[in-house]
Amino acid sequence: MNMFLNIIINVPVILISNRFNGAISSVLISIPIGSVLAYLFQKGMGKFNKKGLPEILIGYFPIIISYPILWFLGTMWIIAGSFSVITYSYIIKLWLNPEMDLQFILGIILAFIMYGATLKTKSVLYICEIVVVMILPFVVLYCLRCTLVTIFALFIFLICLTTR
Repeated sequence: MNMFLNIIINVPVILISNRFNGAISSVLISIPIGSVLAYLFQKGMGKFNKKGLPEILIGYFPIIISYPILWFLGTMWIIAGSFSVITYSYIIKLWLNPEMDLQFILGIILAFIMYGATLKTKSVLYICEIVVVMILPFVVLYCLRCTLVTIFALFIFLICLTTR
């Protein structure tokens, strides 16, 4: 869901604002570099069977190093999650109900998040899967519509050029 959110809201803004500063080439370079780093991370984590990052850090590093790293990672996840929740609230306000207060929408979303935090992990994954399956056809239709409108406009333009 965050991937869909970033593709719709954040990526176009960043790419357009930095198009003359190497944003497009950095996207092309990041694909192989990110793939290699993800593969190396997967191989490295595979050596620690059934252990997560906190257990690995606490087990193999001194506490003075592992705790600040865990606090930093936790803070980064909170900031990233807050960014996503605020962006979702803004999208809902913009497209569904422009008259509703942004803080009220944010409060409703946070209430759902707190409810989801009390559920079992499997239940949350099933709900996320259902939401993605329900939203994906609309994203595909939107992408097709944008593509077909552009192709249709080009087709009309070519017809106008040939009939003169």
